[in-house]
Amino acid sequence: MNKDTDKILVSIKAAMDRQDKTRYWLAKQVGIIPQHIYPLLDGRRHLNSEMASKMFSALGLTIRASKRKGAR
Repeated sequence: MNKDTDKILVSIKAAMDRQDKTRYWLAKQVGIIPQHIYPLLDGRRHLNSEMASKMFSALGLTIRASKRKGAR
């Protein structure tokens, strides 16, 4: 797992904690079975940009692009 994915997962989990939402709830919101959400949120399965976007949307989060070091 890379640093960007780590940051995304931390944001998703923090929002779930703040909003008192469960993994089960999030799975239902993004249209997957609960058994598939656990490995995604634990970093054991690849989180693609489409699924991350669905999770952010379900939690009312916005996605911000960060400037990478060394980028021009």
